Amino acid sequence: MAAAAAAAANASHHPHSHHHHHHHHLHHQSSSSHSSQWSSTRYHQHLVQQQQQQQSATLRMGKYALFITLWVLYFVSVLLMLGDLLLTEFNIYVLGFYALTNATLLYRLFGVCWYTVILHGSIPLAVLIFMIVVHWFDDLKTFLVSSIVIPLAIQTLLAIPLVLLRCRRDCNLQALLTGIHAHLGLMVIIVYFWSACFLLRRYIAAALLCMLYMLVYLAIILTPHLYGITRQLFTKYMPKFKRKVKKSKKDKKKKNAKIYPEQTNPSRN
Repeated sequence: MAAAAAAAANASHHPHSHHHHHHHHLHHQSSSSHSSQWSSTRYHQHLVQQQQQQQSATLRMGKYALFITLWVLYFVSVLLMLGDLLLTEFNIYVLGFYALTNATLLYRLFGVCWYTVILHGSIPLAVLIFMIVVHWFDDLKTFLVSSIVIPLAIQTLLAIPLVLLRCRRDCNLQALLTGIHAHLGLMVIIVYFWSACFLLRRYIAAALLCMLYMLVYLAIILTPHLYGITRQLFTKYMPKFKRKVKKSKKDKKKKNAKIYPEQTNPSRN
């Protein structure tokens, strides 16, 4: 709205100035028409710039909203985790569970860089080695231990080709391997969660906190997805909002027809 108002003000402002100019110097008619042409293209450029700024501002707002949501959720998850650990007196299995979940949250919170990659790889490896070493002689075959160790061992082994094939520049293969790795990782966490909640003898309150933690954890892992869904809800399924969007799009189309014709007929997503 503000942009449109500014545009209208600009449009009304420009012709007057040229008209004024034209009165004083009749012999400068050609230069006047040339300058008006130049000012109109400049005005279009200004419009395009304004639109781009608005778009980047909304994108930035989206990013900020996503970022804040992410850290608020993470803060809640940390509180739930601490509550669970205190109630279970820092049980080693439960510690292992939270070590793994935090190792997977690293990428979502801090992005992918050399130190998050190292932590993401070394934490599960440490948990796996610890579990095997501690339980090698007594209860490695018990269901509780094997349900943690076996999926984690499989995931660790399958992560090796993912790391080795990082050198290859085949984008599709990398995407496929990363997708498989992420899904398997989530399955490892879920299996471990079931073991920690239902195979360990512990307070019901602690198990409930762990369940709540799991919901928050999944929300963090799926934040971009949830964000996309909420945006779709607003634009696609809310009729009033839809009508407004359509109307403003039509108005924009009329303006944009001159500026960039390729965008007047957008491809359907």
